[in-house]
Amino acid sequence: MQKNHPPHTLRRTLSLSGAALILLFTTLASLAPNAAAAPRRQTAPVVYGVNPSVVYSDDETQIGISGDNFTYGLRVQLGGGTLLNAIYESKTFITAYVPAGMEPGSYRITVYNSDGTYGFLDNALSVLGARDATPVPSNRPLVVIDAYSLGADQVTANQEVFLVARLRNAGQEMALNIVVTFEGEDFVPLETGGVRTLTELDPGEVHKIAQPFRSTWEVLKKSNATLKMLVRYTDRQGFTYTETFNLNSQVSYGSGTYQTPTPTPTPTTPPKPRPQLVITSYSTDVSMLQPGQRFFLSLEFMNVGNADAHQASMIVGGGSGSNPNPPQPQTTPEASSAGSGSSGGISAGSGDFQAFAPLASSNVMYLGDLPMGQSYRTRAELIVNSTTNPGAYPFKISFTYNGGDITTYNDDQVVTLLVYQPPMVKVGFYRDPGTLFTGQSSPLPIQVVNLGRKSTILGEMDVSAPNADLSNNTTLVGTLDVGGYFTLDANAVPMEAGTLTLTVSIDYTDDFNKQQTLTQTLAVEVQEMAIETPPPGSTPGGGEYPPASSEAETLWQKVLRMLRGLVGLDSATPTPPPAEGQPIQGMPGVEANPGP
Repeated sequence: MQKNHPPHTLRRTLSLSGAALILLFTTLASLAPNAAAAPRRQTAPVVYGVNPSVVYSDDETQIGISGDNFTYGLRVQLGGGTLLNAIYESKTFITAYVPAGMEPGSYRITVYNSDGTYGFLDNALSVLGARDATPVPSNRPLVVIDAYSLGADQVTANQEVFLVARLRNAGQEMALNIVVTFEGEDFVPLETGGVRTLTELDPGEVHKIAQPFRSTWEVLKKSNATLKMLVRYTDRQGFTYTETFNLNSQVSYGSGTYQTPTPTPTPTTPPKPRPQLVITSYSTDVSMLQPGQRFFLSLEFMNVGNADAHQASMIVGGGSGSNPNPPQPQTTPEASSAGSGSSGGISAGSGDFQAFAPLASSNVMYLGDLPMGQSYRTRAELIVNSTTNPGAYPFKISFTYNGGDITTYNDDQVVTLLVYQPPMVKVGFYRDPGTLFTGQSSPLPIQVVNLGRKSTILGEMDVSAPNADLSNNTTLVGTLDVGGYFTLDANAVPMEAGTLTLTVSIDYTDDFNKQQTLTQTLAVEVQEMAIETPPPGSTPGGGEYPPASSEAETLWQKVLRMLRGLVGLDSATPTPPPAEGQPIQGMPGVEANPGP
């Protein structure tokens, strides 16, 4: 039954409502200026990781800092007070330089934006003492993300998105063997299993990669969905680098459909976890590979997937594996990676072995079970084909394994091996130099012969030796044909007796335009020079004093002697005085006194 209010009661109610509205508008008007004057607080920066996370104190090192909400004009602080030379690359990446001489230890990285907000990461960088291994080159590649897009400003649960990211090499060297993988529980990769590869990226070059994903139901628990992107690559010298990027997108809940699910929800089942084996570094025990040379290829790889790899095998040169009981057709993205065929086993005979071939064992190596997140090492013995020309050769490595069920995965990766062909020359003497004597100049008839199968160009040749003075010992060689020779007649004055070692150094330019030096040694015998010493009391030439020489008498002396005879003086021919040391004839019976 509807209750009727008296007219005066209705008027009192309307009056009270109008007074309440006037009070509300007055309050909002008084608060409006203060609300407009309130400053808008900027989002603080977030630091996710640093790469490399370990540096050495004996040299300045370039590092990359990944995160989010970075702004231009920022500052980067290491530890409690050291400011780093930092370069703003993008909203999610910073390049910084750690100075030499830092004390070893673990440091915090703090990023200050220009508006005063800041973010930090504890134990982000470890500084070690002076290294004793091969130094990493100062010029290095650096792969960064210029920009990325997921195809939508906001994502919802169980939504297909398409990631497009622009990779740029911000370093000074070429980046090789680039492998891009994705991790995280908010997005599941479609079609490819979440791996993208790129052969090379020149300095300053930009390359786009695209990958489809489907968002999971886990995004309903968060305000931002995160996708972790790992980029691994190497430089020309084989050093490995890893960059980590966190790509974010705001989560949209729509009109509340996901917050209030229906009594019978039917979400799409996300793909099951899968393993992923990626080569992180590799090296050879021989610094310069040459045709016909045996060597060991050492590989370090990691299971970067989110499941354990079972019954893993490595195939050198490329190959694949299959399951003896192939799975039925599936609708999950992993269906494309499953092996096919009814025979099962490993197919490893169709690899590329034109440049390199396995030795001592087949090209299949059984690895066993590999848990996720762990690194492993192995090596294979190979030989360089004798017909291989110098150059850079991509070499295929395949991994075949399963995820603990009937699904078989095959991953193909590429490493790069450099083959050199240095000049094959022989340094020797074109005739026997004989025996050298100390203090005496002797010729060194040196000859260089080209024993290779092709002509070669040699630079400056230098001959050196310890304890000897050399002259005419440097010259420019030039072009040597097959079987051709070049001679150099150097002179040596040895200072000591014994074996004199001659070092012959020849400069040349290798197949990768780097200066190299060939060094060979020669040996010659040196003897002391014999010096004859006369016995005491003897003279050179038989021990007798030579007769005194008399000068010829002039006409005036003869006339003078005749005049002396006429006046009764001695006119005999004058006799020269005896030489020093010659015995003086005395009178018989009288001892001659040679004088003082």
